[in-house]
Amino acid sequence: YRHNVLPSNILFSFSGLKNVDTYRKLLTKWTHGTERTPPILVRPPYQFQAQNRESAFLVYQMSRTGQRLLERLGKASPYARYDNHFVHQLFAGCVSAAIEIGCKERNLTFISRHEVLDKLKSTLFIELSKKLIPDDLFGIKYESKYRFFATEVDRDKEGYPEIKAKILLYKELLTSRAYKSH
Repeated sequence: YRHNVLPSNILFSFSGLKNVDTYRKLLTKWTHGTERTPPILVRPPYQFQAQNRESAFLVYQMSRTGQRLLERLGKASPYARYDNHFVHQLFAGCVSAAIEIGCKERNLTFISRHEVLDKLKSTLFIELSKKLIPDDLFGIKYESKYRFFATEVDRDKEGYPEIKAKILLYKELLTSRAYKSH
């Protein structure tokens, strides 16, 4: 749920399983459900509109049932984002998942957007001269230090004026040090 929409190969990396066949059986069970349990994952239909569909990995995200299960287990996050275009969500999820996997490989602690915002009791956006909403936010803990990062995923769909405006907002954020009080 931390990364929202992910392809099956990245989900496999998170599964902790060594056997691909076992993983595929679980993925099928989670996607189709069983006689007693409804599916907890769905394949977003938007992925099937892509060109060269046969060469891509299938993409999954949590179903409504899966989201309710997380709520019952106390694992749901109020900071999940479902407000972006599907491909944008997918790219942002892949970026943050790759960073999390890289942290794990280097014995660093990845701190998800959910954990950062929950600890700060804050929101993803910050008010400057305009509202700044990063695509994602995460932290990395190493030794006894923390570093926090905002990410932006550009799919070449935003024009130069939009990108320039966002860069200027980040510059304002850094020069004003508004992140210190957020």
